[in-house]
Amino acid sequence: MRSGCIPMKKTVILKDSNSDHGWQRTPEALFHALKEGGYESDIVNFEISMLVNEKEKWKDALFFNTVVGKMGAKTQAIVAAVLQSLGYDFVGSSSKTHFLCLDKSITKAILKEYGIPTPRFDVFDGSRYLLQTEFDVPVFIKPSSEGSGIGINENSLIMKKDLISSRVQKLYERFHQKILVEEHLPGREFTVGIIGNAPHLTVLPILEIDLSDLPEGIEKYYSERVKEDYADETRYFCPANLPFQLYEEIRDITYRTFEVLECRDFARIDFRLDSQNKPYVIEVNSLPGLDPINSDLPKMAKAMNSDYKDLVIKITQVALSRISKG
Repeated sequence: MRSGCIPMKKTVILKDSNSDHGWQRTPEALFHALKEGGYESDIVNFEISMLVNEKEKWKDALFFNTVVGKMGAKTQAIVAAVLQSLGYDFVGSSSKTHFLCLDKSITKAILKEYGIPTPRFDVFDGSRYLLQTEFDVPVFIKPSSEGSGIGINENSLIMKKDLISSRVQKLYERFHQKILVEEHLPGREFTVGIIGNAPHLTVLPILEIDLSDLPEGIEKYYSERVKEDYADETRYFCPANLPFQLYEEIRDITYRTFEVLECRDFARIDFRLDSQNKPYVIEVNSLPGLDPINSDLPKMAKAMNSDYKDLVIKITQVALSRISKG
């Protein structure tokens, strides 16, 4: 799969030794995929002092970042900022894009400005005790800058308007960050992977997430406990069974979202349908997971008869091609 016109680089995988099991598995999986694909590779713990003091050693390397929680919710953006400031090449989006995508309220404001459909929303930042939304229940609440279902629980879906203020206040007191209050959409849920850089972008097979088989009494959305405790009851359909017109609409919104937010190399975009089967962007993940077992992108690659190594090498080639063009 290597192209002769794309320069080879040593690849360096940055890891956090204190990350959870899935993110600890990812560096090893990347390492073996890159080695199998013909790339010299190494795994190192992320330390700013190492990157500063050993610039000569790593000056020609291509970095993969798998560090997501070492410095709080903004870690992936901070790592990208460090690499940028030191002049290193790395896979994935710039620190600016990561910062934008890690704040769901900012992401949604940008999408709204560009006419990309996203559910109506309000933001509570601690300055208002009583939240006054412009739309009716049901609404969905979550921290604006967390991922992996953190802060999402059985109380996140609110069916009574008089409960919004107290639940938002409670969530704010726990996380001390902006709380997103979003119009809840009742339809099917999808996630879409995209690889490349404009104008050469590839949308991967669309993955549908079906939580209808969860036990009675368990919330039918991706909460923290659903992700951790009910993975076996979650069903995935890839490629999703969609009418062609809806598939095209989701694909076109994916392209536009990727470009508007200035994503690079690869990303994943989450969608939900409203009652009329109209797709809306829920979240944008500018550094989607590459865990070979649990992450969504490998599932999408498998649906197009590509294995994990193929996916990793394709992302690497895309990054190297971008870098070679300056």
